[in-house]
Amino acid sequence: MSKNKDHEWLKGRTIHVKGLSPEDRTGNYLKTVLERVIGPSGGEVLAVHLVPDFALQLDYEAKIMDLKDL
Repeated sequence: MSKNKDHEWLKGRTIHVKGLSPEDRTGNYLKTVLERVIGPSGGEVLAVHLVPDFALQLDYEAKIMDLKDL
């Protein structure tokens, strides 16, 4: 392990969660749940970054391009 908090340090402490509730668009509930789980052992949540699933949007854009080509 490196002595400073670099990319490898952060990568080793990052989790990926799939399937969040649509009501939790800001990630506050997820952060609360994670803090409740890791808090007793001295852990903390540094940040929650939500990335939307763009698969459906990409499918729509591909269909639009196909229609434009007709």
